[in-house]
Amino acid sequence: MDANISGILVALEPLFGILFAVSLLGETLSFSAALGITIIMLATLGSTLLPKTFEKNRYNTPHFYEIKEKQMAWIQIRLNSTNEKAEQISDFLEEIGSVSVTFMDSQDTPIFEPLPGETRLWGNTDVIALFDAETDMAEIVRLLKEAKHLDSNTAYKN
Repeated sequence: MDANISGILVALEPLFGILFAVSLLGETLSFSAALGITIIMLATLGSTLLPKTFEKNRYNTPHFYEIKEKQMAWIQIRLNSTNEKAEQISDFLEEIGSVSVTFMDSQDTPIFEPLPGETRLWGNTDVIALFDAETDMAEIVRLLKEAKHLDSNTAYKN
């Protein structure tokens, strides 16, 4: 059973209790209680069935359009750094247009839970930055070299 349907059925438990009380115990309902039950049941039925109906007819109905999500392509640059320089490189990469920067362990050294507000990095850290695929990576490398974040001792891969 679909999780949405089971959630709706659980939420309707009080209504089922009332219906069983009426049918099994002979309880009577006032007009307003019966009207309330009817409205809740119709709203539940509508919220369950209407999305499925629209999904089935989505492409046959002229006013429903398929929205295609734009596929994003990324290019990454990976720089090997020390833990002292990793934060500076990260900040610089964000300044020159990186949409994401990640720190990874260059080796397999575990770091356990840091203290609140503390960023603990490995001694040998890879700084990985993502750029839009249209970015001129030669220009990024030039800017990194100009800012002295890339030198003959810094390994990078793009």
